[in-house]
Amino acid sequence: MNLDRLKCVRIEGLRSVEDLVLTIDHLQVLIGENGAGKSSIIEAFEMLSLLASDQRFVVEFSARHGAIRDLLMRGAAEIRLSLRIESDLALTTDGSNWPLEYKVVLRPTANSPYPSIAEERLMSGDREVVFSRQGAKAQILTEETSIATAVGRRSKEVSAPSEASMLKFWGSDAPVEVERLRRMLEGFRIHVPFETRPTWSRPLNRDAAPSLRDLSQMEESDRLSRGGLNLTAIFQQLNAEGARRHQEILEDIQLGLGTDVLDFAIPLKGRFSELSLMFAGVGRVPSSQLSEGQLSFLGLVALRHFNDTKATLVLFDEPELHLNPALVVRAAGLFLELSKRVPVLLATHSEALFDSLDPVEHVRVLELAQRKTVLRTLSKEKLAKWRTLYSSVGDARRDGRLEVLLAEPHPS
Repeated sequence: MNLDRLKCVRIEGLRSVEDLVLTIDHLQVLIGENGAGKSSIIEAFEMLSLLASDQRFVVEFSARHGAIRDLLMRGAAEIRLSLRIESDLALTTDGSNWPLEYKVVLRPTANSPYPSIAEERLMSGDREVVFSRQGAKAQILTEETSIATAVGRRSKEVSAPSEASMLKFWGSDAPVEVERLRRMLEGFRIHVPFETRPTWSRPLNRDAAPSLRDLSQMEESDRLSRGGLNLTAIFQQLNAEGARRHQEILEDIQLGLGTDVLDFAIPLKGRFSELSLMFAGVGRVPSSQLSEGQLSFLGLVALRHFNDTKATLVLFDEPELHLNPALVVRAAGLFLELSKRVPVLLATHSEALFDSLDPVEHVRVLELAQRKTVLRTLSKEKLAKWRTLYSSVGDARRDGRLEVLLAEPHPS
C-alpha cells in the first residue's frame, strides 16, 4: 500500500494553461466548454508519468504528444510541471517520509520535434535538494551522504541522462526520495474511453487496433489497461477471488444493466477466453455481441473492483462515452467507491455525471479568460440561493447561467 499521496500539481505553459494549480482530493470532476483545458490537464499527468517510465523520454514524448512547439501556449517558451507529495504517516526524523517537491521544465530543441529537459529538481521537506539539473549537468546527493544521514550531506556533479529524466539516472540504488517519486508517477492510471467499436466500424486495415470484443489470452494483469483491452483477464482474476466478490460485481452490473442480467462468465475457447453475460430469457451473450454502452460499463465495474495496489491516481478523459444518462449516474457511483481507495480525476461533458455528485465538493469548472484556462469552484452560498430557480448545476449550465454559481477564480 502506498502511504504517499499527491497533494497538488502545477501546470504552466501547456496549450491554454498559462498557470494552474490543481489540488488532488478524492473525486474531482473537471467540466468546461471545448478548448477550456480539460484534456490538457489530463495530458500533463501523462507527461509526468512518462518521465518515470521511459529511458528515452524525449523520443517517446514526441511519439505520444507530437512536437513540443505545438503544445506550448502562445508566447510561452517552455512547459513547466511541478507537484507536491505528502505522506499519511507521522514525519520521521530520518526524512524518509518528508514532503517532496518536484519540478521539471521542458523546452523545444532547435531543428527537432523532441523536447529537452532544461531543468529538473527534487527537494525534500527540509528543503534539501536531492537532485538539481540544469541541461546536461546535475547535482545529486552522493550515496554516503544521502538524506538519511544526519550530518555531513554533500552533493556532487554528474552528467544528466541525454534523453531521460534524472529519475532514470539511478537503478535499484536510488535515494528513497527518488523511489517515492517514481512510485507516485508510475502509479498514475490514465484512461480514455474503452475501445468498444464493433468490427464494421473499425479502420479497414489489418493493423486496426484491437477491441474489447476480441477473444483474449488469459494473462495475469496488475491493472486494467488503457482502452480496457485486458478486461476479460481482469474479470477472470476478480472472479477467482471467490463467491463474495463475484456477487458484489454482479450486483454492480445489475444496477447499471438491469436485473435481467443473471450472471457473468468467462468461458475458455482453447487458449482464449471471452467475457459473457447471462440474460434472462436469452441465455449467454458474449462480449462481441454486447453494445458499446454495456461494454463500457463493464469496464468501469472492473476499474472500481480491481485492487490495483500500485495505483496512486486514476484519471479518465470522458468516461461517459457510449453511456446513456442513467448509466452515467451509475458510473458516478462506481467512481465514488473507487475514490475511497485512490484519488480520481475525471474530465467530462456529461451533465448527468456532475449532477449526480456534490457540486461544491467534487466539481471544478474550467473557463477560458482571454484564451487562458482559469479554474473555478462552485459557491455553496450561491448554490443555496439559486436552488429556487435551478434544480441542478446542469440546468444552470444549459440556461447559460453557470457563471452566477461560481466562486472567485482559483488562485495560482
